[in-house]
Amino acid sequence: GLATPTAIMVGTAVGAANGILIKGGPAFEMAHKIRTIVFDKTGTLTEGRPTVTDEVLLENVVELVGENWPQATPNSTNGQVNNRYINSSSHPSVSSSGKLSTSNAVEDMSPEEEQQAKDKLIQLAATAEQQSNHPLARAIISQCVDTRKLPLGALSKISPENEKNSKSSAGNGVTCEGPQGVLIRVGNRAYMYNNNVTLSPRVNENLWNVEVQGKTAVCVAVNSTIVGIIGIADVAKPEAYGAIKALRAMNIDVWMLTGDNRTTAEILADELEIPKDRVMAGVLPIDKRAKIEELQRAGQVVAMVGDGINDSPALAQADLGIAIGAGTQVAIEAADMVLIRSNLHDLVVALDLATKVFARVKWNFMWAFIYNAISVPFAAGALYPWTKMLMPPQYAGLAMAMSSVSVVLSSMSLKFYRRPDTLKDDDVHKGGILEKASRTLTSLKESVSGGSSSNGGGISSTSNGIQQYKPLPLDEGELDQDGMKLGLELGIGSFGGLKGSRGYVGDHDNGVV
Repeated sequence: GLATPTAIMVGTAVGAANGILIKGGPAFEMAHKIRTIVFDKTGTLTEGRPTVTDEVLLENVVELVGENWPQATPNSTNGQVNNRYINSSSHPSVSSSGKLSTSNAVEDMSPEEEQQAKDKLIQLAATAEQQSNHPLARAIISQCVDTRKLPLGALSKISPENEKNSKSSAGNGVTCEGPQGVLIRVGNRAYMYNNNVTLSPRVNENLWNVEVQGKTAVCVAVNSTIVGIIGIADVAKPEAYGAIKALRAMNIDVWMLTGDNRTTAEILADELEIPKDRVMAGVLPIDKRAKIEELQRAGQVVAMVGDGINDSPALAQADLGIAIGAGTQVAIEAADMVLIRSNLHDLVVALDLATKVFARVKWNFMWAFIYNAISVPFAAGALYPWTKMLMPPQYAGLAMAMSSVSVVLSSMSLKFYRRPDTLKDDDVHKGGILEKASRTLTSLKESVSGGSSSNGGGISSTSNGIQQYKPLPLDEGELDQDGMKLGLELGIGSFGGLKGSRGYVGDHDNGVV
């Protein structure tokens, strides 16, 4: 009767010592069966502290909405909404068709006007987002209030009968209404499309320019006109690459689930070496649970790792829900395990510990069975006809107690648990773009300097000891393609000079051509 509870008890204590809160035996039992893990992106694989990095102006925002809107009223500070109409003499000019009149092209603005327009763009977005707790919304508000010291505008009630001054679509965007019925919309492509905001080729081009850098592009629209794009970046956690590498070493299939666009999601996946066919992008919060169910219907035993309110249904649906300690209280309550230190290495430890605990439970059962199978018949006198010996009752009782003691000692041996060898410090920071570029560059260097010598290329030496480089028998454009790949990873375009170097024979001025 002690084989399982003692192992679970000690395992829970060891987990706590390693920064893992394990909620009972069922979590242990399920953890050692996991073969598929789904990660949320923002706040789980990434630091969860997104920052505004880009502000792309498409219209002169100041001309569209006026200099005095949005502005804080006396009762509005740092995002506290006072729910009154803004008493301003300058309001956006709205035509009878509901369109905003535009003037003063962005290209004609002076540097001062451009900075003023960018401040207004951030202020508009922050005003709309001030009632949201989404990490991207917090990033915009922080940029407005903390970095630029700009006040947030107060959102006005539409009428006493309609107390709402803004409405949001989970995972997509938010709309708020300002004076004279002007609508400010902040959100992604899908949100703009669903609200009949036109995405012109110019807008799409600028969205792509932001997304291809691995950043999240947020559109800001006034009524039906997109006036600007805000780029928000969130870097991968330093331990994420090592954790994913260790999970793959444990033969666990790793997926990434995000509401972000596919371009941004695949860039992070490439950085962490998650296959692109294991990326589920553009998933709304209400659909995350359905994605987990889809994997379960395929016969997978699925663990979900998340940190936000939006992840709670998926955490509850998964066979094993694992919450990040720095996440929301709702997510922590819905999870079966909590990584208290918010370190993804602890996830690998949790799964490895669960495997060790259940291996110990099996050993306890096997030892107890063998011990009792031998001791009980001997204590009962079953061997007396042959041995002419009986075990005194006091020794029989002692042998019974020793059975329990041995099981407890076996479980206590879990105290000597050590973290897996696959979790090494040198795996930290190895998933970055620069690291991937370095690996590609090393591969190119090896192929040019001797890796293909069996095919007639590589380094050779002349009689005077001078090294010479022979042309490699590669197909036309092969090196150029690798160079382009490397250049894109570095963000510098095609890696110039590779094509011309194919015919290079020597690096000394010795008359050899």
